[in-house]
Amino acid sequence: MYRHPRVADQAQIAALRTEIAELRAALEASERARRELDEALVRAREGVSSEGMVEHDEPQLRARSALLGLGALGAILVAGTIVVVLMLAAETPMLSLQGMRNLAWMLRAGVLGSTLSAVGGAFVLALPWLVLPWVAAVGLQRVRRWGWYAGVVALALYVPTPLCFIAIPGLMALCTARVRAAYLGA
Repeated sequence: MYRHPRVADQAQIAALRTEIAELRAALEASERARRELDEALVRAREGVSSEGMVEHDEPQLRARSALLGLGALGAILVAGTIVVVLMLAAETPMLSLQGMRNLAWMLRAGVLGSTLSAVGGAFVLALPWLVLPWVAAVGLQRVRRWGWYAGVVALALYVPTPLCFIAIPGLMALCTARVRAAYLGA
């Protein structure tokens, strides 16, 4: 190709210099990308998204406390409602032979069966208010996305009830930017 070896060597040197410049540019781009990733990692470690920080974050603690309180109050209210309905529907229970005969008569007559089925239906309808706050509290403690969603749904279920004074602050705490960023990564 080239008549003189010197010209060939100079062409090869120029090609190698071009390749070195391209490799240096690629190296600088990869170093910039690595620095950006390192900075993003530092920001993520400093942010709320780590489990240790979220567990001690005040809004998250308020939301979890609200969920646990609503779960306990919901359980007490459901148990109290069941007891009241059973007391109104059935005669005063007696722990005697006559009391057992009365219970058998009410079961045969269908009086107690319909009452028990109504109580069972009410219990099934009350399950979201009863179980969801507990599930959400566990999910929030484990820093899971589903825990945040379950917490929002559970607290929203309690907003139209007389326990809204607990649900609304808990819902507001879950919707703060720091808590949303921790659970949704946004």
